[in-house]
Amino acid sequence: MKSTQKFLLLFFCLLFSAPPLEAQKHESRLGFIAGPGITSTRTLNDYKWKPLYGYSGGIFFQQKISRFLALELNVLYENKNFTAQARLYDYLGVQIGSTNYRISFSSVSLPLMLNLSSEGRTRILWSGGFYMNYLLQNSSFVKNYNGEIIKTTYNVNEQNKFDTGLTVGLGFSRQFSQRTSLLVVFRNYFGMHNMNSAYPVDKFYLNYHTILIGLNYKLGRIPAEAVN
Repeated sequence: MKSTQKFLLLFFCLLFSAPPLEAQKHESRLGFIAGPGITSTRTLNDYKWKPLYGYSGGIFFQQKISRFLALELNVLYENKNFTAQARLYDYLGVQIGSTNYRISFSSVSLPLMLNLSSEGRTRILWSGGFYMNYLLQNSSFVKNYNGEIIKTTYNVNEQNKFDTGLTVGLGFSRQFSQRTSLLVVFRNYFGMHNMNSAYPVDKFYLNYHTILIGLNYKLGRIPAEAVN
């Protein structure tokens, strides 16, 4: 419970850290973004990891702080998946086979980034920053001898619920009117925390690669003389 309270406190501090809209000289934007992604792992153990597709989506908020720079905060729901092949041993330690299973992570992600953009109705975007993930659910799926898929849901309180890391992105935005714009961005996340805290020997870290597409809306009053 304390971890949840800290997470929510950080979220609201980031969301309301900008000054009120009436006091801002630069534009603010609010919108929605979503898209597919693929998860890969970094590990030193002898499992065979294979990436699988997932998805993410949520809220986009951006506050310009200069002509070319802006702060961006996302609140995203993410579903990350990958497969692992584990070796099976008998009681003497002799390998007798292997099994494949899918691992799924569902989480809330808070990326906070600094964006650099060009000018014009079509803008090139570069972004970089950090993110925090809060684990909601962790499950595994494996076939038994009858071909049935068995789902196991783990207790997230016994795992590393928080993951932090770095994120970089490249994309573009296209302005359709004085208030609305289309956003397309390719983004990479590089996790820095061991997600297998229940078994510290088998450490692994998550990388997430996603293409996000969204629409955003310019907030506040637009001067009559403004030219877009």
